[in-house]
Amino acid sequence: MILDAMDRKELTAVVLLDLSKAFDSIEHTLLDRSQSVRIGHILSEARAITHGVPQGSILGPALFSIYINDLPTTPIVCPIESYADDSKIYLPFSYKDINVAEIQLTDDLRRIAAWCCSNSLLANPEKTKLLLFGTSQILNHVQDFRVTFLEKELRPVSSARDLGMEFDECLSYDEHITTWFQNVQSLFARLIALNIF
Repeated sequence: MILDAMDRKELTAVVLLDLSKAFDSIEHTLLDRSQSVRIGHILSEARAITHGVPQGSILGPALFSIYINDLPTTPIVCPIESYADDSKIYLPFSYKDINVAEIQLTDDLRRIAAWCCSNSLLANPEKTKLLLFGTSQILNHVQDFRVTFLEKELRPVSSARDLGMEFDECLSYDEHITTWFQNVQSLFARLIALNIF
């Protein structure tokens, strides 16, 4: 979708939504889970867990995906994609329609915030990121682009991480490769320090 828009000399706005404590906020009665605390030889009384899905398990992301399954059916203009607690909305648009795009994105974000509220999830506008993808020639013409999410003004960032990948506004992957290379260099330096080689 993003590359197709770039081929058409269009921009694509992508909002990477952040849900605070997403896995912990899900209210449930189906899992029938309890917890207790052990300190030394003393075990506390078991208490029912009424919120949250198991994290670090295979089941956790699947249960969360089922819980938010109706988010894409929220009446919105922008396509939405989700993987577990990572959701994003896209809006390809022509440069001349920049004002319409800002209005559509803000309206869709308002609807998503209302959906989150009615489903006991907390959207976090402080960690939500707005990326504006396009060719460098078109991006140079964008003077001001902003949307509002839960009373916070979002402005485009030059790069952001999504599902382990670092994306920049031109989809060059330079930032991702640089970060990856630095991590490998650091790891290699530690291995050399251990005299493994």
